[in-house]
Amino acid sequence: YAFIGISWNIIAGFAGQLLIAHIIFLATGAYTTMVLYDTYGISPWIGILAAGVVAALLGLAVAFVTLRYGLKMDYFALFSIALMVAMKTLFLKWNFVGGAVGLGLSLSQTGFKNMIFNSKLPYLYIALGLAIIGVIVQYLIYQSKIGKYFFAIREDEAAAAALGVNTSLYKTLALAIGSAMAGVGGGFYAMYVTFIEPPQVFNLGLNVEIVMAAPIIGGLGS
Repeated sequence: YAFIGISWNIIAGFAGQLLIAHIIFLATGAYTTMVLYDTYGISPWIGILAAGVVAALLGLAVAFVTLRYGLKMDYFALFSIALMVAMKTLFLKWNFVGGAVGLGLSLSQTGFKNMIFNSKLPYLYIALGLAIIGVIVQYLIYQSKIGKYFFAIREDEAAAAALGVNTSLYKTLALAIGSAMAGVGGGFYAMYVTFIEPPQVFNLGLNVEIVMAAPIIGGLGS
């Protein structure tokens, strides 16, 4: 939750994009990892990285549509919620990803390669590693020139543009970074809970739990 919360903080806290349904990227990553493992036998360690790529592509698509039609603040938030509902409906009817039945793991093939363990301790270490990586990535962005551009856009997008900041580019970059991280987190989430279904992962309740866990209580944009 901390890792995925940090990914949302980069988009909403740093760049000021009111992405309510950040959960769509977690869900995309979870399904990508699960399908690659269940259907094609690809190791979750590779599947999680693929999940980040697929989620980033979705983030780029969201950036393209919202920038193309000038959706900001409340309209951007409503678009993200509408997209979540549309994706949930699609996944409920899409047999390739399990439809309404969902997807589950066979727990018999335990081992490091399959990221299926008899104890929760290895999951703790993986989650801790993700959290540390998330904090480092966020800190590097916070201290970088890119981070300063993000903050400028958050505080006053028109003023930032007037000073020569390519606001479209940096808003897209924030979405790409945040969505990729959320996709990776979603991939690990799927392997940890061992079962996913559309109502579970396309869920604003889970979304609130995640964003409350780190960026809201910890301080939005910090």
